[in-house]
Amino acid sequence: MKKIKFNVMDVIGFNTGRQYSNHGQRIIAVQLAPKYDDFWEKEYSEILFEDIDRMISGKLSGLWGFTEDGIMKEYDKGDYECLSSLCSVLPKFNMKKIKKGLFDENKY
Repeated sequence: MKKIKFNVMDVIGFNTGRQYSNHGQRIIAVQLAPKYDDFWEKEYSEILFEDIDRMISGKLSGLWGFTEDGIMKEYDKGDYECLSSLCSVLPKFNMKKIKKGLFDENKY
């Protein structure tokens, strides 16, 4: 299996408030190191995300910002590449630890 190295820049977690489960809809998003677009002459981000409650993982490409609204806009349009899970793409990424750190289980 080919190992892929990622340079993780930032991680966010948020709850959209949509009622897909008893916890709502919890999203974890991982921003990878920005890439430069020669045509537009600006940096853009690739973002890996996991919708915990709907069990959907994917990659968003070409986002100009790393915000909840930007992520959800692309996700809602279906403009993402499906992934089996963030854990399969980022094997050393400890999703349980991140979920615990981002979501207070008593709150969500």
